[in-house]
Amino acid sequence: LQLALEHLDAAAGGAGQTPRFIKEKIAALLVAVAKREWPQRWPGFTDHLWELASAGPQQTEVVCMALRSLAEDSSSSDFNHALPTQRRCELLSRAPAPQDAIQALSAHGHLGHAADEMGTLGGRDG
Repeated sequence: LQLALEHLDAAAGGAGQTPRFIKEKIAALLVAVAKREWPQRWPGFTDHLWELASAGPQQTEVVCMALRSLAEDSSSSDFNHALPTQRRCELLSRAPAPQDAIQALSAHGHLGHAADEMGTLGGRDG
């Protein structure tokens, strides 16, 4: 995970644009780790997301992708069967409310760029 985030930082620092599929994989990795480790072993997950988002527009885009994926997964019927009820409830109760996430991301000034890149948070093929 750290290596993936460092790649994203390096691309942003060099004014390079990380390909969308790599950003999607980093977001999927964040969500996969969070499903297993958060909140017990990774209590600062959401704080980490906000910190990551503050690093730049590409990082904000990854955070938006991760939040979208977590929300989609939590409302999926597969998710309901993939995790025990107690674990699923823990994740759902700790997930940031959409308005809180938007407010936190907006504070860094990168949300507009990330929304443009993601096709206004609905995602698009790219």
